[in-house]
Amino acid sequence: MTALERLREEVVDICGEVLLSSKGKTVISEEYAEKQVALIDSALRAVEDEQRWIPVEERLPEKYKDVLIVCRSETGIALGRLVVIGFDSLKWEIYGVDDPVPLIAVTHWRPLLEGPEEGIK
Repeated sequence: MTALERLREEVVDICGEVLLSSKGKTVISEEYAEKQVALIDSALRAVEDEQRWIPVEERLPEKYKDVLIVCRSETGIALGRLVVIGFDSLKWEIYGVDDPVPLIAVTHWRPLLEGPEEGIK
């Protein structure tokens, strides 16, 4: 079980305990608790999506945005970006590789992590 899955379970448990009440009185309504759990679950799913390897069959990243990619070749994991070559041909530019490579050369991608908020000038 991942840390996010454990957190999700804890949130559901906490909302359930609050619902059971404090000294026999309902603190929040069941509808409100369900809405809060749904909001938190949605936020956790967004975080999970940002941190996973996304198959290229599922979707491609924005064009000209640097991402980490997994290559089918011996390159392995690399820094690259999706670019348009010619009129409408999509290819991958991989840093350290001279020529753009076809879409089929990459299996997965993921966004880069944000840098620290402080200390960047």
